[in-house]
Amino acid sequence: MAGLRWLVLALMALVGTGCATVRNGRYQAIDVRSEPSGAAISVRCADSPEVAAVTPATVRLSRRAKPCAVTLASSGYETLTIPFDRRVSRLFWRNLIWSPVFGLAGLLGTDSCDGTGFGPCFSPGEVAAVAFVIGLIPAGIGMGIDAATGAMYEKIPADVNVTLSTTSPPPERR
Repeated sequence: MAGLRWLVLALMALVGTGCATVRNGRYQAIDVRSEPSGAAISVRCADSPEVAAVTPATVRLSRRAKPCAVTLASSGYETLTIPFDRRVSRLFWRNLIWSPVFGLAGLLGTDSCDGTGFGPCFSPGEVAAVAFVIGLIPAGIGMGIDAATGAMYEKIPADVNVTLSTTSPPPERR
């Protein structure tokens, strides 16, 4: 019965690793709106090719790319560039949930002595400690996957909603 418990936990760990990759993905959708609408959108992220669209639109930014910026331009209005920063997503830290899960599982049914005299006997605390450390393995795998895909990050701001300023007319020449 104890073997079945460990098998179920191992399968859960494999399915649950890479939490931010599963939920976030490699790209973040950013809604871009402007007043007036119809402004040309230009997106630049690191070495990626430039993306063009017109407001209102949704653009996809690579979560890993740094730096990233969206530029809005419209005739008669000042060009506006919005830089994006990135921060570590809360979902990235959910990978660490596996250590306590395995530790708790280790405390359940911790009678590791079957009375046959074969193999070592462990106290409940020892079993829980080993299970906690084993839980660090899927946590590390998940964090590594999230870091490799860039899904560990989220772009700030999450959307763009701006009012463009009119350009001042050039001074008259006399």
